[in-house]
Amino acid sequence: MRKCFLSIIFLCSLAHAQSSWTWDDQMFALNVSQINEFITRFNGEAGPHIAEMQKGKDVELTRKDLVLSLFDRSAKLDSKAIRDFLEKIDGKEDKTLLSFYDEEWFARLECKILYKGKPERVTLTLKVESEKDYSSKWVIRGIDASFLRLNITEDEKLFLHPASEGTNFVNIRELFSADKRRVKGFLYQNFHEGKLALFLNELIEGNIEYEYIDRITYHFLQVENWAFMVHSVNRSDANSGWLISDIVRLPEQLKSQYKKSILYLD
Repeated sequence: MRKCFLSIIFLCSLAHAQSSWTWDDQMFALNVSQINEFITRFNGEAGPHIAEMQKGKDVELTRKDLVLSLFDRSAKLDSKAIRDFLEKIDGKEDKTLLSFYDEEWFARLECKILYKGKPERVTLTLKVESEKDYSSKWVIRGIDASFLRLNITEDEKLFLHPASEGTNFVNIRELFSADKRRVKGFLYQNFHEGKLALFLNELIEGNIEYEYIDRITYHFLQVENWAFMVHSVNRSDANSGWLISDIVRLPEQLKSQYKKSILYLD
């Protein structure tokens, strides 16, 4: 962790040593104001503003210096995990780079809404999707809306018995004539309602009203056996903007479970 702080201090010293730069200029240069800037710096590109501040300096910034400057210094992260992570992304044999068009990164939006006039929270997971014409867009890939539930129950008398094919499934009419909430017996054993479909239906019906986004967190899963999260830090110093708030050792075989439990992907 000490090396992380030293790298941040080193970047700050570049700014202070440049007497022609105002404090606002320095903050503008070092602040990671857009996620695209985060990706660029993560890949080892200092960007024009930091490059300008570095002119005339004897020490050249390495990629590890730049990546270390992307860690939120207020986060309580394990120093060994940071060292191992840096070695993984910028080792001698493997250098992991990020791209805006990668498949394995997601934006997690925690939103405040009104559902039938009552305050609720909904979490939307977005990802970048490429079109056939090489354009791209953000799309909803997962959702958590715990207040939405399909209100159905099971009736022991309502199901399709195993000899239903003998009558050409004529008893399927019971699905349409029964109490619509007692239809669980017609469904497969591990049935679970699709939360996105439920949400969209309530949205179409006019039962959901948007208020604001409370928090945005980006989840990057491209690095082999790792995941890291990026959030926005708003403070008046060099270590601000979109910064790494957490890193997790995550074996590849567990990433699908991570997507389901943390990102709510089906």
